[in-house]
Amino acid sequence: MNELQCLRIQKHQKKKVCEMRKIFKRIWVGFVTAVVLLTGGVSVLVSDTVLDEFESAPLLSDETRMITPLVEENVKTYQLEDGSTLIDTTIIEYQTNPMLRSSAGSNTVTRYKEKYDGSVFKWKITITATFSWKDGKSTCDSMNASYTLGANMSSYGFTQSSGNSSLGGLTKAYAKVDYDFRNTNSFGFMTYKFEITCTTTGTIADNG
Repeated sequence: MNELQCLRIQKHQKKKVCEMRKIFKRIWVGFVTAVVLLTGGVSVLVSDTVLDEFESAPLLSDETRMITPLVEENVKTYQLEDGSTLIDTTIIEYQTNPMLRSSAGSNTVTRYKEKYDGSVFKWKITITATFSWKDGKSTCDSMNASYTLGANMSSYGFTQSSGNSSLGGLTKAYAKVDYDFRNTNSFGFMTYKFEITCTTTGTIADNG
């Protein structure tokens, strides 16, 4: 076999590989298209992974102020990897002076989470919960949660829950939402959490 024949064989093999890649691509595109058509144009992939969307996101600003002597507001702004912005606002309505810690009491907390792509509104979640604590225990007495979606956004999951959790020997009451908001016809999928917690001494925290 001379050099010319070797070159022809190599060229023929490369052509076969390219053709196989094209065939595989067509099969994959056809499969994805079939999934979209069968599910009415949306993805049916489901993830049981629940993450904090703020996790590892750079914090752009963090501001706290007292609206009144008994109402505190904290606003945090985050920049996500895709360039979008998350604004996280927590408002705590204290029943007594927050500087005077008590072994028993209650607070009402409202937390908003808003997402923007530039100036375009994507979605907003609101949680309002009332917590109480006494005798070394904390409880979520009530909670309500709701959401608003921007144009071309869809909800693929929105579940609210409350209760108590224990981590490292510390027990906290919580009010939580698990959500999955995506652009319509999006193929990405992920469930995120949005949470308020209250310790046994009445300390309020975001996402535990």
